[in-house]
Amino acid sequence: MRDGLVVSPDGTKIHFAVEGRGRPLVIVPGVLAPLELYRPLVRVLADRYQVALVERRGYGRSEVGPAPVTFDRQAEDLVAVLGELDEPATVFGHSFGGLVTLAAARAAGERIAETVLYEPPMATLGAVLEPMLAGCRKAVAEDRPEDAVRLALKLSGSPEHRDEGLAGATIAKLTRLAPGLIADLESATALKVPAEYWAGARVPVTLLEGGRTAPEYARSVAGLRAVYPEARHEVLPGEVHIPREIERLADFFA
Repeated sequence: MRDGLVVSPDGTKIHFAVEGRGRPLVIVPGVLAPLELYRPLVRVLADRYQVALVERRGYGRSEVGPAPVTFDRQAEDLVAVLGELDEPATVFGHSFGGLVTLAAARAAGERIAETVLYEPPMATLGAVLEPMLAGCRKAVAEDRPEDAVRLALKLSGSPEHRDEGLAGATIAKLTRLAPGLIADLESATALKVPAEYWAGARVPVTLLEGGRTAPEYARSVAGLRAVYPEARHEVLPGEVHIPREIERLADFFA
């Protein structure tokens, strides 16, 4: 994969990796999701797309930027990446990355041809996350990033759903993503908005959900279907919030 770099409006350096040729397609990862999770999807899509895999703030080589991180900054990061592409892109947003994608579609719609969103967690934002943010901050400050990761995995639903989609990644491997985890929780905790906040993307929207996902993610998709009644909606039998076979999602891109 080829490396790319943009500087977001606040001066934060955001890295992304590019593979393949064709129309641009951007992948926006979810919370605590290692880039390795998306490699099988990239390999399938690279035959027909130029795929850009974004390392969001605090993940991989991307800087965290000024603290606390805000959702608006996250959306600006994606708009900056889109500005590096030669033509409007298909954008796939997974989990929190799906919300970032919707915000970017409102801010820079002409740079986005369509969005494909897998379980954007609209129903799990705001004050409900404040205890988790406080616990994760404390664990990281005390040099216990593995405890922050364990706490955050609760975002993925009931116990039988938490780990099975992480493609074999161990807690130890995920601890390097702790800075991005804190950035995401800061951004998500500050979002106290109604469902209508996410409206306004004037591009085709596809909403995907797993057939075995946790109730809060099913509620989130239902809420977005109400906001976008014309959106395509598909359920992937047997899948959970962190898909075990993420390459299956390639079937839903034009």
